[in-house]
Amino acid sequence: MFLATAMFAAALDLTAIEVEVKMHPENYRELLERFEKADTTMTANELRKLYFGYSFTTDYDPRETFPEVEAAYEAGDYEEALRLAEKALKLNPLSLDLNVLALASADRMRDTGKMGEKILYYGIRADLVATAILESGQGTSAASPFSVIASADMQRLLRNVLGIEQIVDRTKVGGIDAIKVTLPGNDRRHILYFDMSREHQYFQSHPIH
Repeated sequence: MFLATAMFAAALDLTAIEVEVKMHPENYRELLERFEKADTTMTANELRKLYFGYSFTTDYDPRETFPEVEAAYEAGDYEEALRLAEKALKLNPLSLDLNVLALASADRMRDTGKMGEKILYYGIRADLVATAILESGQGTSAASPFSVIASADMQRLLRNVLGIEQIVDRTKVGGIDAIKVTLPGNDRRHILYFDMSREHQYFQSHPIH
């Protein structure tokens, strides 16, 4: 179903988004503030500007990872995982990876009766970011890939949003990543295409010395 929905995605114009963010930073800050309030009225176009526009701000750093969040979650310390995720989200609010981990941690503690608002809040935020990615392309060809601004978001989208059971292989088609996967309840292998050019461009312009 997600593939059929993605077929209607408009072409992603990163150049136009870059110009918008750099020429009108106040408009971008307004979009970010709405996202941080889990505003469900944001349009698909606004979400694209929000998510991809983040990669044109000075806060963007795809090298910044937070392995301690998933480590706490995998260890079953959901309270600590949520605390760490919320701390990390102050530094990287548009991370699908972190928003999903915050949601999953809160959901694991739903029996406390105190997590309802956080489950709803992070659920909306994760959905908003996932929508921006899924609306970026069809994902079924190198000519119209899904775009992400961090490889961690691709991994989280595959695992938690699309429910991919197994990544079989990974190759390059030009500058596009071709990920061979098996879909839930289907033994057939499919190839999903991802454009991670924003992350690659960052690495090239910020070499490690």
